[in-house]
Amino acid sequence: MALREAVVNAICHRDYLEQGAQVMVEIFDDRVEIYNPGGLPKGLPEKDFGRRSVCRNPNIADLLLRCDYIEKMGSGIERIHEALKKENCPQVKIEYNTMFSLVFLRPNYSIPLEPEETREETREETREEILSQIRTDPKITVARLAEQIGLTEKGIEWQISQMKKQGLLKRLGPKKGGCWEILRKDANSKKQ
Repeated sequence: MALREAVVNAICHRDYLEQGAQVMVEIFDDRVEIYNPGGLPKGLPEKDFGRRSVCRNPNIADLLLRCDYIEKMGSGIERIHEALKKENCPQVKIEYNTMFSLVFLRPNYSIPLEPEETREETREETREEILSQIRTDPKITVARLAEQIGLTEKGIEWQISQMKKQGLLKRLGPKKGGCWEILRKDANSKKQ
């Protein structure tokens, strides 16, 4: 129930004007992470998060309400907490800045959530691996990168969008037949 609610919230509240980013659900051995572009909507103070709702996409929210995916506007986060509590599961870790993320520990794991620094190190290692593959083959496709690195295509696309925003990478030419260009020297592999 909590995961379903989190996915519905991600679809309902994502920033659809943010191009190149999607709602992502990543399933790991110890956790499930759900991301969507867009932090807190304008007009919603941080202190009111989870108690009050500002609807970023009223047409989508109305459709989800009429299809019974939403029971009551503004109650999603509270229902996620209640569902986890009812099943004796660890509470969700919620983060928001330019991306909104929910991290659910899987019930059969009793390890603590990994610190943000560790997660960022993992993302950095993935970016390094993507850049390494691109150095080897600048025409490599997203599908091939996903296969080589062991992530979903959506995961690779998210990493690439982050690298583009950081000014590390850009695409030259069309999606099919184009190539990648690494833009900054600090995008080189770590010195050994």
